[in-house]
Amino acid sequence: MKWRRLILLGTGLLWTASCSPSASGSGSDAGLRIKTPSLFSYVAPAGWTSQVGPSGAKGGFPQAVGTASHNFTPDITFVTDGYHSISDFVKSYQPSLVDVDQSFPLKPVESKPFVTAAGVTGYRLHSIDPASPPAAEQFSYVFPNPDGLVFEFACACAPADAAHYGPIFDASMKTVRILKLGEN
Repeated sequence: MKWRRLILLGTGLLWTASCSPSASGSGSDAGLRIKTPSLFSYVAPAGWTSQVGPSGAKGGFPQAVGTASHNFTPDITFVTDGYHSISDFVKSYQPSLVDVDQSFPLKPVESKPFVTAAGVTGYRLHSIDPASPPAAEQFSYVFPNPDGLVFEFACACAPADAAHYGPIFDASMKTVRILKLGEN
């Protein structure tokens, strides 16, 4: 009877290890891996969950979601808008935060180069809600993909949490991998 418990315990531990977040010790690696086969993968911030993003032209992809704070639920949403070059995207960047009921225009405040740990070169674009008081801040990370379109990862949070989440978003986006056709 003891061997059955041992097998059951071993099977349970193996199953738990395969479903649990990576535990390599670095901050962003402790989170859940979000991926869409043949498109992208990244490690979400530790403790976040995944859900399907809003439907429509910008949705239907996995979205990382944190715990609500300051009347805002932080998230990382994947977007592709059909731009063929990062420079065109950055020049025409008109960010907006899309909620279920409405869209909030955001004001760009900073743009700087960004490189992932895998060597993918892109840009980090920071924007804020110009309303008084502001409702959101967004850090968008844009990268080229093998098909020539720009991938955007829009990371949003409450303005009161931006100083906290900025480095967390950076760490998560450092794990972005652009996948090739057929790659999981």
